[in-house]
Amino acid sequence: MFKDTEFQDYEPDNIQTYQPKKKLQEQELTPADKAENTMVSRMRIVVEHALAGVKHCHIVQDVFRNTKA
Repeated sequence: MFKDTEFQDYEPDNIQTYQPKKKLQEQELTPADKAENTMVSRMRIVVEHALAGVKHCHIVQDVFRNTKA
């Protein structure tokens, strides 16, 4: 499961989570950490675009009324 850096304290039971690495104060990230952050963000952006499409099309919000009796 991939998550934002906002949810640092939340760790679900029996699930391995990945989040981008933050640079420490006055230190830079290593090239390996930067590559890992890029991989995580590329996977997350696909999910974010799918969620935005669901919201844009009102798929969850509106009631589907095209049913036959």
